[in-house]
Amino acid sequence: PVGAAVTRARRLRDEPGRPTIIAEYTPPPGVDALESAVLLNRTNKAIPAEVLEQAVVGSIRILEGERRWFGGARLTAELVDPSRADGDGLMLLEGLFPTGLPGEQFEFGRTDTRFSTAAQNILKAAASELDRRGLRRKVPGGARAWPVLAAFAATAAVWVLGFSALDSGVNALIPLSLMVGTIVVDFVVIALVARKPLTARGAETRDHLEGLKVFIEWAEADRIRM
Repeated sequence: PVGAAVTRARRLRDEPGRPTIIAEYTPPPGVDALESAVLLNRTNKAIPAEVLEQAVVGSIRILEGERRWFGGARLTAELVDPSRADGDGLMLLEGLFPTGLPGEQFEFGRTDTRFSTAAQNILKAAASELDRRGLRRKVPGGARAWPVLAAFAATAAVWVLGFSALDSGVNALIPLSLMVGTIVVDFVVIALVARKPLTARGAETRDHLEGLKVFIEWAEADRIRM
């Protein structure tokens, strides 16, 4: 973990951004809500952001279904005008509406393989677009690989020694704890080296988004609560 932490701090750090976050009244140019979520590593917010963006541009309409005894009302998306969607939006619409005919509906909250596949493809496309525009910096594969390989090698050694200790009749608590601990360490190491650092342009976009958040929290707090 120490090597992974050092790699993250030195090789995988973002370029410096703004020295001070200032309030921004508009989104950063050329980056939509979906790409913003991916840039900020908030991929769980990316698809909902894209759905809302399509509702704003008018390609879909969001309807509230009947209230249920448990879980409240589910939301339904209704296809209105696919021609208003951009590239990411079209991928979303294809996942939501198989026929592509206006009036077709999709109920959120249910399991749907087609939609899940489309969502993963949208996230991959957004990540590739950020890389293409130079918002994220490429890092040599070796910088990520050596901490992972070192962690795996240490895990293998601990497991071999752990099984030897168990065969020798040693109290099982200690070797088993160490063996389980190495698995946790492996996941921590992978998580540390998996991030993609931002370029100077990407850091500027990140700080612009933070400034937009500051403005929204300051100026729109009452309306958001409502």
